Amino acid sequence: MTATRQLFIIFFIFMQIFAAPLSGSEVVQRNYEDLNLSFERAKEAYASGRPEETLEYLKNILAAPEVTGEMKKGALRLLADCYLALGLKKGGPYILSAVEKYKDYLKAYPDPERGNDEVYRLLAFSYEQLKFYYEGISAWEQMGRLYPQSPYVPLSLITSGMMLYKVGRYEQAIRKFTSYLQGYPKEKEMDRKKASFALGLCYFRSGRTGEALRLLETARKKWSILAGVPEDLLYDLGVSYFRAKRYEEALDYFSLYVNLYPRGEKYKDALLKFAQSAKAAGKSALAVKIFSRFIEKNPQEKEVEECLLSIADMGVEFPQRRFPRQFAGMEAYYNPLALYDSLLKKYGEDNTVSELFLRKGRALEAKGEITAAIEAYQEVLRRNPKGERALVVAERLNDIVRKLLESFLEKGDYLAAADLYLRTEKSLNYTLTWEKGFSLLQCLKKAMLYGEAKKLCRLLANKAADEGKSAALTLTCAQVDFATGEAEEAMMKLEGLLAKRKALTPRIESELKKTLGDLYFHLKRWEEAQKYYEDYLLSHASEGRLQVIINYGVVLLARGETKSAISVYLRALKDFKLNRDAYDDSLLVSLYMGLGEAYFKEKNYREGILAFKQALPHLTSEEDKSWVSLRIGRGLMALGSHEEAKKFLSEVKAGDLWPKIASFLGETIDKETRK
Repeated sequence: MTATRQLFIIFFIFMQIFAAPLSGSEVVQRNYEDLNLSFERAKEAYASGRPEETLEYLKNILAAPEVTGEMKKGALRLLADCYLALGLKKGGPYILSAVEKYKDYLKAYPDPERGNDEVYRLLAFSYEQLKFYYEGISAWEQMGRLYPQSPYVPLSLITSGMMLYKVGRYEQAIRKFTSYLQGYPKEKEMDRKKASFALGLCYFRSGRTGEALRLLETARKKWSILAGVPEDLLYDLGVSYFRAKRYEEALDYFSLYVNLYPRGEKYKDALLKFAQSAKAAGKSALAVKIFSRFIEKNPQEKEVEECLLSIADMGVEFPQRRFPRQFAGMEAYYNPLALYDSLLKKYGEDNTVSELFLRKGRALEAKGEITAAIEAYQEVLRRNPKGERALVVAERLNDIVRKLLESFLEKGDYLAAADLYLRTEKSLNYTLTWEKGFSLLQCLKKAMLYGEAKKLCRLLANKAADEGKSAALTLTCAQVDFATGEAEEAMMKLEGLLAKRKALTPRIESELKKTLGDLYFHLKRWEEAQKYYEDYLLSHASEGRLQVIINYGVVLLARGETKSAISVYLRALKDFKLNRDAYDDSLLVSLYMGLGEAYFKEKNYREGILAFKQALPHLTSEEDKSWVSLRIGRGLMALGSHEEAKKFLSEVKAGDLWPKIASFLGETIDKETRK
């Protein structure tokens, strides 16, 4: 046999071996190996910052029936991470997808499960990026409850604390930051710094300035360098110190802000307050330079005039100082009179302006135009507080203000009474009886002037001579505390009243139950809220009854009593229609919105859509209209009415997020339609 023939036979044998068909198990093994290789490439693409490529790999992997066990678990987790990475790169809709994928993962691998604490962390982070702060807080709470030993617990405290701060839940934020700082003394210094300054800010925002200053002073001693404090906290710290008239400290924060964040969202305001702080702190040279810088950077802004006047004032006070004339606004410093003259021509001026205002006040008083007369008399005192007529004018002003205030209180005109009190209480010393003072307190509360209301609460405490007056005052002061976010302080006052329930009048007792219901509603303690709301509704009290019914419906929904909630809303709607003139349209909107949500929870989308459609014509905010249109669109999608759903989704145009969600849902409909 020739050599060539031998080679041909050997080649033919090899071809027969390799051409033999694979067995079933060999096919599965080869497919699994291919998928495993694809998964490794997906992880490599993700690690290299190529989420789009990763997504394509994962879609193919998860579509294969052979994918099970750890590979499927890893692929599902990587899919959610991939959507989050795309969202951070491209925007909202991808982050919404990440939220859904993380939630799907948690359903597929329910707690307790190794690694789920990190999934909760990423879910909370995703919510935070969407500014869904309440949902983010909830995700962190769940992680901490299920995985108390997780290394992410410290992060959960500080991050949920920041989200609580952003939504104005300062007391809860204080508890989070305090738990973090006391429980984890060895955490990163940068995080401890952020938590310490945020804690001080929470005390500022909740009205406890002394405690805030003490905490922040301690923090500044420990961390003299402020770098690393987040942009929004840095600005808020400056504003808080500025409002507390601690201008030296405010200077430090505003100085750092304008230097670190020249393109920051609050840069313009920070620069102006930086200049104002310098002026108030007596640093006139620095103030002039910063006011000048503001004018140079914002020549068309309305605040420029204020800056020029401040520069002119310092030119009058410190004429010996010299600044380069090329600085913006320096003409006002060197020639302040020219600025004053130009502004007087712009706004009107007369050499005998004080005397004219006095005469005008008398004439207005004689005509019965008392409010205008008060303004004229105040202008006299403002322009010439030490003039020869000042004492006479002040006494006259005192007398007519007292009479006008009593007139407003008798008429029940709470806005006018509150406005008059606010404009005159700092410069006048008129006395109030208990009855007039308590009526005025109610006016301030209704006008949401809570700071002034608190001061009046303290003043009236010495005038509450009997138990009935004391109970009425305590209840009102608790309501003011509640309105300013001091829920714990309000709770202490209300619990004190509960202990004296037998001594309360029926009206005070029913109002106490309503307030307790509102407080527990605010705290989302649904069981207690339901109890007090039901007690209040049984009392047949009328004031604020419909709003209580609306809140009661929300409580029932939160407790899963959906059918009861629907019944409550339907009865309330019937009452609304029978007494239409007695209620505001905003309550009608709340009723229909609550009813719509209740039907949706029952998956009765048709009735839910009808309820939302009833609310739509009464909405005034374009963003609210967009949100309701979005809900209707989602309901129609659930019913399979895709074309009608797209019509409503196309009307979602207001707000930063709703149009993106609507667009995402519209694309989902298109994809399903093409399938």
